[in-house]
Amino acid sequence: MVWDISGKMSKNLISKHQSYYLIIAFASLVITIPIFYLATLYFYTQDIDEILLVRKSNFIANHLDDLNEMDIITINKYSSNSRIIKNSKLNKDSIYTTYIYNKYEQESEPYRVLESPIQIKGRNFIYSTKTNLLESEDLFVTIILLFSSILLLLLVGMYLIQKRVSTRLWQPFYNTLDKIEKYELNKSKNPDFTTTDITEFNFLNDSITKLIEKNKQIYDNQSEFLENATHELQTPIAIFKVQLDMLIQSPDISDNMAEKLSKVNDTISRLSRINKNLLLLSKIEKENIDNEEQISLKQLIIRQIDIFKEIQYKKTETINLNLEKDIIIIGNKALFEILINNLIMNSIRHSDESATIKIEITGNKLIVSNTGISRSLSKNIFERFSKDETKNEGTGLGLSIIKKIVQLYNFKIEYIYKNDLHTFILDFNEIGKELNILDLK
Repeated sequence: MVWDISGKMSKNLISKHQSYYLIIAFASLVITIPIFYLATLYFYTQDIDEILLVRKSNFIANHLDDLNEMDIITINKYSSNSRIIKNSKLNKDSIYTTYIYNKYEQESEPYRVLESPIQIKGRNFIYSTKTNLLESEDLFVTIILLFSSILLLLLVGMYLIQKRVSTRLWQPFYNTLDKIEKYELNKSKNPDFTTTDITEFNFLNDSITKLIEKNKQIYDNQSEFLENATHELQTPIAIFKVQLDMLIQSPDISDNMAEKLSKVNDTISRLSRINKNLLLLSKIEKENIDNEEQISLKQLIIRQIDIFKEIQYKKTETINLNLEKDIIIIGNKALFEILINNLIMNSIRHSDESATIKIEITGNKLIVSNTGISRSLSKNIFERFSKDETKNEGTGLGLSIIKKIVQLYNFKIEYIYKNDLHTFILDFNEIGKELNILDLK
């Protein structure tokens, strides 16, 4: 059993196929055994009846004409299977099954009995002959058990063979699924699907390849457009900002106009940051990052806190550091500066005036926590332009950039809200690439 993306329990294809086979096999077993039992019982009874009728025919042909009353008494006294009794009503052969008590075995035993009307010296009699079914019944039960065992072994054998064959037949399909699951659109290399001798799987692989190529082309076009657009916007934004700064500093404008121009300047600054962040996201997604080096996470955090204090950024005096340990990472230092900067900046912006921001390294994890709004942030906080509606600061890209950097280096980040405490946990233990972490100190 597995869980699908909707949270519901589901089975894989082979298990689903096997479950249908087991249901059909069990139903076949339940239906076939009673049918075989009834059919065998019917034919067995027919054979017994034929034996009784042959016995009767032999008696009539060989003994009936010579019988007298003394012979009848002798047959009734000494024969265990045949009797001759007076007839009052029977006018045709009658065959039935009955149980007769065996005083030696002290139990009732099943018998098949034939009663046939005969005439001896002009008088009506009944010739009765019987056959014990007990030994035959034991043989019959043995045959049923043997048949059931063979049928059961056959079904189990077919199940195991079918399971092995199904696994081999569907292996190309699961290989395709595995390659699709590991495929990332921003990687340059498309998955290479293996050609099989099954037409449907080859058709599936060809269709997926065409779909990937089409989406890759669309993705590349969008990435190129975004990168070109952000590059082209940098110059006019910079020129506009310089001209606006010069206008604000002009002595000819009123205080009211200067205040309005200042707000416009803030908006332009935010637009410039958004533009730079979008360009950074584009580079990260394309993994266009180099200049990797050893980075001390502890020193990086301390340096970023010092920068905040130098520019007298708000609430830096409420940051509580617990950095007794250190984590040495291999990566692009500028990216990790942005990561740490955005984490700290996010906590500062979403904390209240009396809040304490705590930054600590515990084991393989960096934990940044703060008190703030008395509710959990949006579940989509790592998506682009996802912002708290109560906060107007920021570009809505900070946490998205953090997420992309974390994914680039195969780390893990999660957000937890508990007891009015907002916590971001950066886990360096979730590593897909070796040597992203060199040492823990």
